[in-house]
Amino acid sequence: MAESLGIEGIQSNNPAEYPNTGFNVIILDGTWHQARVLFNCNSFLHSLRCIKLESAGRSQYVIRTQPTETCLSTVEAAAILLSRLEHDPSIHDRLTRPLRTICDYQLNKGAVTHQSKEYLITNGLYERPLNRRLKKKVNQQMDNNN
Repeated sequence: MAESLGIEGIQSNNPAEYPNTGFNVIILDGTWHQARVLFNCNSFLHSLRCIKLESAGRSQYVIRTQPTETCLSTVEAAAILLSRLEHDPSIHDRLTRPLRTICDYQLNKGAVTHQSKEYLITNGLYERPLNRRLKKKVNQQMDNNN
C-alpha cells in the first residue's frame, strides 16, 4: 500500500516540487463502512498515494451520527482538499454552504443535533450493543487515556 501523505505536504506553491501539472483525486463516497469496503476490495486503490486530513475540525453535518469527533462528510473532506490544492479558502465555503443549509432546514423542522458514536460510547450514552471491533477500539482509547 502506498504511503499516506498529510495534506500539508501538497500545499506547496513551488511547482518544481510537483513537476506534473496537477493532481488526480479519487474520492470514495458512501458510509464509512461502504468506503472502507470499496477501498479494501480495490487493490488498484492501494497503489495510489492517500491524503490524510489531520484535525480538520468537527463536521458540520450535525444531523447524522459520525463515527468519531474528527470524521467529516464526503463533501466536507472534498471541500478542504480542493480549497487547499487550489489555494482558495472560499472554495470550502462554497462547497459546504448547501450542507449547512440542509442541516439548518432539517433542524428547523424538528431534527436534532447528533453526537458522534465515539462521544456516545465514551459517555455511556450509546444504546446499541458494541461489536468486537468497537469494544476493542473503546478499550484502546481508555488505555491511552489512563
